[in-house]
Amino acid sequence: MRLLLVTLLFSLTACVTTATWTPDQRRNLQQREFATDTTTLFNAIKSILRDDGYIIINQDLNGGLIVASKDISSAGFFNVFVSGENDVSGKAYKLSFDLEMITESRTRTRLTINEMVKYKGGGEQGSELLKPEVYNAIYRALTHEVAKRNAVN
Repeated sequence: MRLLLVTLLFSLTACVTTATWTPDQRRNLQQREFATDTTTLFNAIKSILRDDGYIIINQDLNGGLIVASKDISSAGFFNVFVSGENDVSGKAYKLSFDLEMITESRTRTRLTINEMVKYKGGGEQGSELLKPEVYNAIYRALTHEVAKRNAVN
């Protein structure tokens, strides 16, 4: 009985424990530098986002900002009947890329991703997504796209 109780307590603790990220860890996850000019990187970002089904919500080359969104699911049986979240209409990733020119041929970017829950009443609520595999996949695609564009230029 005591073993069962300890196992259950450990399982519950493991479920609610979340990793805390230091500012340096967060920056290392979200930030990359590219050996290319700001305009090339800006256009490469828009290209990979569209290829992956994102909708560009806002873009400003002079300010170095791209904001995009992508639906990742819609409400289904689980949300409505199992979890009781009958007011949830879907989920989405909302991301922003900030670009900073370091030199004429070197640009730094920082990517921030939020996982949004959309509600039938029209609102949404989000939380920062800090999954290295998601950031790495986006940055791999971006690195490939920048290399293609630099090879052409």
